[in-house]
Amino acid sequence: MATEKEIQKLEKEIFVKMMSIKSKRTTPKDSGIGKLFAILKGIDEVSYEKNISEYKNILNSLKS
Repeated sequence: MATEKEIQKLEKEIFVKMMSIKSKRTTPKDSGIGKLFAILKGIDEVSYEKNISEYKNILNSLKS
């Protein structure tokens, strides 16, 4: 079981990657964010749902 601190660290890493994708410094594929989401989903479903919705909004804004 992951501690709260480990979950927060994972969330921060995901956030940094999302901002990198949003600013077009890296692509979603190259960022490796999918693996982090898979880990987060197994640890904390609520946090996963919150972060994945933000990530989808970023992807949709890039398509526009």
